[in-house]
Amino acid sequence: MPRTPRKDHERYKRQILQEWRILPVPRRERPFKELANEVGQVLEGFGLEERFTENEVRNAWREIVGEFIAQHTRPYSLLSGVLEVRVLQPSILYTLEREMKPQILSKLQSAFGRKAIREVKFRIG
Repeated sequence: MPRTPRKDHERYKRQILQEWRILPVPRRERPFKELANEVGQVLEGFGLEERFTENEVRNAWREIVGEFIAQHTRPYSLLSGVLEVRVLQPSILYTLEREMKPQILSKLQSAFGRKAIREVKFRIG
């Protein structure tokens, strides 16, 4: 990116004053930004915040659904608040869809927030 005349002027001015005084001229410092705020904005911009939630869901899945269900399922992806879960057997898919889906969604939302997980979809896979 080419320098603007204003930036060049400031740079030359600083250089001349340094040589004349034989001391470095302090630069104007920008105000500090809080790192936590900046990191959060960057994560949102890249969609990485959702990836962190996806990994947390994978880690907590066994505790949320229980040992038996966890052995036959695995969280596959989390996109725009929709958690896709892969299921090994059709009979377990039927049970999850018809009987357990509201309880599982409720537990996930209480653990990760309603905004992070809006819906759960089960698929054979």
